[in-house]
Amino acid sequence: MSKIETTPAPGAAVGSCKTCGYSPVAFGARACPNCGSRNPNPGVCDRITGRGMLIGLVGGFLVGGVLGYFSKPEDGAVGAIAGALVGAIAGLIVGLAGGLMLTFVAWLTGKR
Repeated sequence: MSKIETTPAPGAAVGSCKTCGYSPVAFGARACPNCGSRNPNPGVCDRITGRGMLIGLVGGFLVGGVLGYFSKPEDGAVGAIAGALVGAIAGLIVGLAGGLMLTFVAWLTGKR
């Protein structure tokens, strides 16, 4: 992969690549100009929302599975699987909404 010579715009928010450490790399850049890795310097929205969705997915999966297992004693395994799937989808949506709200709060406080 060829190295792309780029200079960030004046006043642009920049950081370094999480893979190779190359600096300056703009937040939300598609690829690092040095090593070519994807999403080398994710912005605050990417980080917070992604983590919120992951936490919501795992939490919803676990809670839905446990509640589905204990909802009907005779259909424990089927209820656990169905509850885990429904809980995972609901947790993913709740995690997305929570992550976006936290991103808005971070934006209000000036975090980039």
